[in-house]
Amino acid sequence: MQKILCMGITPENEARLLLKKIQYGELYEGMKVQEIYRKAWKGMREREKTIETLRKLENYGYIRIKKQTGLGGTSESILINPNFGGIV
Repeated sequence: MQKILCMGITPENEARLLLKKIQYGELYEGMKVQEIYRKAWKGMREREKTIETLRKLENYGYIRIKKQTGLGGTSESILINPNFGGIV
């Protein structure tokens, strides 16, 4: 008999987890993408994975990723759709 030690999290579940973070106010309007992966939430520990999941939410219209250029370089922040009712 074999044990399953860890099951992978699907991209859909990662997106759902981020929607819950929005619902509970942990992911908020204007939050920088860098802040999200630095928090090391489940499935969001790497920049590429975080961007991929955020793009998924952007494609469905939940958020928008806004690029900003300043003296320190380019950063990306999150804009949340005001019509998002928080139902996940």
